[in-house]
Parts: sequence; C-alpha cells; structure tokens
Amino acid sequence: MKIFIALALAVVVGLRAAAEQPRTANNPCVDDRNRHPRLLPVDEAPSKSDFFNYRARLQMAVERRDIDALIEASDPGIRLGFDASGGTDTLRKRFAGRSESWDELRAVLSRGGRFTSPSSFAAPYVYSNWPERLDSFECAAVTGTRVRLRSEPRLDAPIVTSVSHSIVRMIEPAGDQLWSRVQLGDGQMGYMWHAYVRSPVDYRALFNLTGGRWRMTAFVAGD
Repeated sequence: MKIFIALALAVVVGLRAAAEQPRTANNPCVDDRNRHPRLLPVDEAPSKSDFFNYRARLQMAVERRDIDALIEASDPGIRLGFDASGGTDTLRKRFAGRSESWDELRAVLSRGGRFTSPSSFAAPYVYSNWPERLDSFECAAVTGTRVRLRSEPRLDAPIVTSVSHSIVRMIEPAGDQLWSRVQLGDGQMGYMWHAYVRSPVDYRALFNLTGGRWRMTAFVAGD
C-alpha cells in the first residue's frame, strides 16, 4: 500500500510538472538566471553636455517638423537601411509630409540611450541596453510602469496583471492594430497597448562626434 501511495503521488507531481512546464518552456525571453527579466530605462545623455544640448535642439526640430534643421543635424551619408539607402536626399524624402517618420524619431529620442564610446551614442535604451542573451526578434520591452495586461484587445477587457519595465515574448506584434499579444515570464498571456511594447530591432538612431560636431549617422529598423 505504501508503495502504491508513493507511486500515485509521483504520478500526480509529474502531471503537475508537465502541466506547468509549457508555460515557460521554449520561451526565448527568459533564462535559468532570471525567469522575470526586466529592462530599466537608461539615459546617459546628461553626462555629456555637448551631446545633451545637441539632442535637445534635435528634439525641438522634430517637434516643429523642421526638415532643414533635421538635415543640418544629420551626417551627409546617414544610413537609413541595411541596403544602399542613405544620404540626406533620401532622409528628406522619407520625412517630407510623413508624420509617421517624425513620430518614430520623436519616440526614439525620448527613450534615452547610452554612450557606446566617448564619441558614439545609441538610442533608444531598448536597443542600446538590450541583454544579448535574449532573442531580439521574439522579445520586446515594456517601456512603462504598471502597464496592464488584458485578457482581450480592448480597453474594457479584464486585467490579467500589471507589469513594469518587463521583457516579454512577442506573440503577435501590433502591426496596424493598437494591441500587441505578449507572454510574460511566468507564462501568462494577454494584450498590451502597443505604445508600451517596443522591440530592440524597432527604429533606433546612432550618433557620432565627427569634426567636433555631433551628427545623426543612422536611423534604421530591423537587422
């Protein structure tokens, strides 16, 4: 009888483990060291006044949608893709009359970043501070505090939980929609408002100090 009870308990424990395993198994956004990874905001720009002032001027130009000021702040050979696209003529065409380009650059500049060398800065922090051990295509960062995970993609849907600056698995990107379907490190799934979920391979900007001046040398997305 004791042997039978022990075997029965072992089966129950095994079934429970099997039921729980899929919640985090094969999740590329967690690892053995940290089942609940986070990515806290970082902004090193204030540590260098010349770059900080340059970025502030660029942000004001973006708010005005001043294409000439944007061109002035950019390198003549600015890289705009992973093909041969680039240069200020292409930059002008990409931003002229396209609000989505201005909005994307505004978002990049507003989300901090870090110096990769004394003469190089990368923004936003989601790109420049991304942990290399986590997949940069399947994972994304929650860029706010107490961001609500909802059971359905609508504002009146029940709240599953709230998280702050967590790294999540991107199950279904927002695309043209307003919601992203994500999975947390503990296996819970749901929908988050797209503005609070950012992939490290979304648009990012690189800046370099050349000839005594800071310039934007790349504005790219993807890999």
